[in-house]
Amino acid sequence: MRFATLSFCVSILIVVSTGCECAPTRSNNQLRTLAPGESVSLDVRARCFDNHTGIRLEANAKYELQVADDQKWFDGWLPADACGYDTEFLSHFRWVARDPLYDWFTLMAYVDRVPDDRRGVGKLGQFTPKSDGELICYANDALFMYWDNRGALRVTVVRLP
Repeated sequence: MRFATLSFCVSILIVVSTGCECAPTRSNNQLRTLAPGESVSLDVRARCFDNHTGIRLEANAKYELQVADDQKWFDGWLPADACGYDTEFLSHFRWVARDPLYDWFTLMAYVDRVPDDRRGVGKLGQFTPKSDGELICYANDALFMYWDNRGALRVTVVRLP
């Protein structure tokens, strides 16, 4: 009985903390495809588990994601830029991050149908998707901790020639 109660409480916490999925997935004909050399800017919100961008990436095309140096978002009260942060204390809990290979609050990107192809892009990073699909961005955080995130980063997505 105790295990069932604990499982239920953990499930509720996960649902509450990850309930913000920003802008629902659109069909492929509603997504914007960038031409080589074209760019678009958008906000990536820290509280959203997944930020659906409305941008359709094409397989094997090269894209660059750029964030200005002065921008910050917040993990609770801790400010972070797009490259994220780490502390000695939090380094012991990195295993609960969505992607433990990257620092807390690193700007991450992936194609909607291929979440195992996620990349930490930071302030300036290139991304070459393996398949077509919508660009999804998020702050690298623990699955159950999105509830205390604040702020947004203005991200410019450029399709490279």
